[in-house]
Amino acid sequence: MRASVYLSAALTSLLMLRLSYPPIHLGWLAWAALAPITIVTVASTSTHRALVLSFPVGIAWTLVTVDWVRTAYTSSNSQDWQAMWSAWLVLGLIGGFCFACFSTGHWLLSHNLKWPSAMALPLAWGVSEELMDSICRALAGTTSDTMRLALTQTNCAIVVQSADLGGTLAVGWVVASINGCVVDLARAVTRQLPPCRVRRRGILVSLVLIGLMLSYGRCRCEAAFGQTVRVGVVPLNLTQESARGLSQEIRESDFIVWPEHAWNETIGDVNRTRASEPLREVVRSIGRPVLVGVDRLVSDPPALYNSVGLYSPSGVFLESSDKRFLGPVNEAMPPLARWLIPSQTIAQMPYASSRRSRALSLPCGSRVGIGVCHDVCYPEWSRDLCRTGDVDLLVSCASEGFDGTGRAARFTLACAQLRAVESRRATVRCVRRGISAIIDGSGRVLIRRTNHPFVADVPLDVRWSLFVTHGATPFVAGVSLTVLLSCGVRRAY
Repeated sequence: MRASVYLSAALTSLLMLRLSYPPIHLGWLAWAALAPITIVTVASTSTHRALVLSFPVGIAWTLVTVDWVRTAYTSSNSQDWQAMWSAWLVLGLIGGFCFACFSTGHWLLSHNLKWPSAMALPLAWGVSEELMDSICRALAGTTSDTMRLALTQTNCAIVVQSADLGGTLAVGWVVASINGCVVDLARAVTRQLPPCRVRRRGILVSLVLIGLMLSYGRCRCEAAFGQTVRVGVVPLNLTQESARGLSQEIRESDFIVWPEHAWNETIGDVNRTRASEPLREVVRSIGRPVLVGVDRLVSDPPALYNSVGLYSPSGVFLESSDKRFLGPVNEAMPPLARWLIPSQTIAQMPYASSRRSRALSLPCGSRVGIGVCHDVCYPEWSRDLCRTGDVDLLVSCASEGFDGTGRAARFTLACAQLRAVESRRATVRCVRRGISAIIDGSGRVLIRRTNHPFVADVPLDVRWSLFVTHGATPFVAGVSLTVLLSCGVRRAY
């Protein structure tokens, strides 16, 4: 294969992938973004050649997709710069390895078992996504959810509805299956794909499954919502001045949400502590139930938590929920950093992590599941909160001043949309120096604001979700069984 053909295919896939992810977010391009490079690698003569061809593409894809990681520091300290650039480059290597595994797996299924790409490509892609997430969690202490193919589809409500069946894996499977059909069509036109009964049957079954998933998404999008709750969102610091500046409309809300670290003083764990008295006075001046981001210090055992506290209209501290997933490098030392980056160059924050997020009971009778900072990027955050079934809506409080490019805010908003669909719960995002939003249970953004207070009637969604109760296991088992029945596991000729 000539180098010009490979280079053209690689650049085409990279460009389409970059445009399909936030912030440009042309999600329909993702339906064929994997096809050019896959056509080239599957036409190679060996798995070794497919691996070599795909590894640099995977590195480039990861680096351009999460390029905001290298700017995710708040100071000009050279230590922070070194840590985040190193993390960005390591993510690129991990992405290159997993993309190479995807191409190699697809080559083996296509050549050895004669599976059509409509079946082989989504299977290989799903395994590579899970592999990348496992490596990132084990080595970097974070999730790779911001790089999943499902994030490209949050602007396409019909496609993303399958997230309540199998999470981001189900959405990625739909997109990867469409890519596989494009690959099969291109190879048939260029006569690279010889006739085969197994291939024809596999392509037909894949098309039927794609149609069923899209029909399911259309039905779920047409759901009607009844009861609403009125929420005031104030993505500012909580001070006497900002409290006095609230409009009357916000003051009449059922409750008011302030972002992460909205209160700039550390408070104690009980009402009698002197440090929390100024906060209680500000809340009393508002006269409504308030959810506010605070640093909460406890004495037994000694620990500092990044929390969201619930205060009654009279200023009484009721309960709180703590951040569950700490940020790598700046809040917790990831395993990889212990040998990749000298420990003396990393400023480790003293925060402790909570074992799980909590649902808080509001005076208006609603139960809200709380997420702090990038908890929203983890599927288990919303799944664990909603598994008991007594959560009415989700609230995510964050502060994204670390990202001067504004791209990280669009990725976390897309993650919040996926969490809303997975759990079938409306989600309120209150973000300082980011994008605050109201998202319904179908993942549609109803209101979007940047650094401006607003009030909204949030429709409560109480629909059941297969993903919440059983995870992605039923979806994976059903798809795997369908693939094996239609294509088999023996060599086909």
